[in-house]
Amino acid sequence: MHTHSKYSKDGSSEVREMFDRAESKGLDGLAITDHYDVRAWKEAEEISEEKGMFFIPGEEVKILDEDGKCNGEVLLYFMKRGIGSMTIEKINKEVRKQGGLIFVAHPFSRTRHTPKNVKGLLRYVDGIEGFNARSRFASTNKKASGFASKHGIPTVAGSDGHIPLEVGCGYTEVEGASDLEDFKKKIEQGKGISRGKKVNSFIYYASQLRGRV
Repeated sequence: MHTHSKYSKDGSSEVREMFDRAESKGLDGLAITDHYDVRAWKEAEEISEEKGMFFIPGEEVKILDEDGKCNGEVLLYFMKRGIGSMTIEKINKEVRKQGGLIFVAHPFSRTRHTPKNVKGLLRYVDGIEGFNARSRFASTNKKASGFASKHGIPTVAGSDGHIPLEVGCGYTEVEGASDLEDFKKKIEQGKGISRGKKVNSFIYYASQLRGRV
C-alpha cells in the first residue's frame, strides 16, 4: 500500500519491475504512491490487467500549513486524478470528491516528514500507516500501531519501496475480500492486517544509491 516508481524523484523502479516483484512475493496487487506524480498509473493499469492483479491508483503528498510549510505526508488511495500537496482541509475535500481514502504516512518517523499533531488530523483522514518497512527504528512502527489501537482507527502497512527488492517487504492483508471494492470497504472498516518485516540495511542503502536522492 506504499510504493514508489521511477516517477518519484527518489525512486528508480520501472513499473513492470514492481509488479514482477509483487507477483513473485505472492501479492494480489499493488498500490503505487509516487510523490506528487501519477504518470505510473496508465502503465500500471495495463500491466495489472495483463497479470490479473489489482492496482490501486495512489499518490503521496505533503500536508501544507497555511504558511506553506510541510506538516507531514499522507497516502491517497483509489484516486481518479492527482492532486499534489495542499492543506489537509483541501486534501480532504479533493479526495472525498474522488471517493478516495487518506492515510497518514509514517506518522512517527524520526527521519521523514511527520505531522506536528497526528491526533489533530484524525477528523480529516481514514487512518494511519501502522507499519512502514523502511522505518529505521522499530519503535516508530510500534508507536504507530499503538496509537491506532488506542484511537480505534484503521491502519495500512506498506514497503515504501523505492527499488524493486523492497516491494512486498510490508503489505496489507484483508481476509475474504471478493474484489478491489470489497478490499477498500474492509480497509475503511479497520479490517486490514499489517504484514511484513523491516527492509534490511543492505537493501535500504542500496535503494539510496540507486535512487535519485
